[in-house]
Amino acid sequence: MDEATREKIFAAQTKNVRKLEKAWVHLKRIINQLIYQNDESGLSIHTKFQALTYSAYAESLFIKLIHTPHTFTLDEISQVKQKGNNNIIEGWKKCLELALKRVDAGQKSNHIHNVRKKVLDLINAYVLDPSLIRNKIAHGQWVEALNNKMTNTNPDTTLRLEKIDPIKLEVNMSVFIGLYSIIEDIVTSPNKAHIRDYWSTLVNLETDLAKKRKWSLEARRELLLRKKPKLK
Repeated sequence: MDEATREKIFAAQTKNVRKLEKAWVHLKRIINQLIYQNDESGLSIHTKFQALTYSAYAESLFIKLIHTPHTFTLDEISQVKQKGNNNIIEGWKKCLELALKRVDAGQKSNHIHNVRKKVLDLINAYVLDPSLIRNKIAHGQWVEALNNKMTNTNPDTTLRLEKIDPIKLEVNMSVFIGLYSIIEDIVTSPNKAHIRDYWSTLVNLETDLAKKRKWSLEARRELLLRKKPKLK
């Protein structure tokens, strides 16, 4: 890959990200209508579409990020891809590791350690976990999940499939966007935007999450019933 190809991939992923953002908004509108109608069957189907879109969006942003011009070297991009080929989480971790090497924390001796720990925790919670469920759905396991070797069923994952909640997915998407903003700053502006904005972004993310953790499907239905939404 050369620099011209990097820019071509970055431009392509920018378009893909925008389309997935539109898909998410479209699905959210349909899901709200299904919640309003108390259509459990339709809601279950579209929530699985929403889970697929969530993971597709996360992966699209990841590919866009590592190809951002004037950030990683071509060799570093290759390293990230190599790690991420079989496990997208390892790709995110490698991306973070390489980006943090560019951060000059000055007198803040624990800054890089603290950022690494916090961001890795968020990656595990909001990228790894959704990707595991996405893989089951993408491989046709919509009701009954199988184990990784497909030699038996997997009751624990089956239960998780049953409990996929569009409201939780919406909250997860909100947190993921905040997480991505933090990682993007480290990659694109390690010693300016990252140093300046990291703590405020993290505080806003955690404050928003604390508020949204109280959201529920039942509360959304009550709200929609009061508003009587129309599907456009």
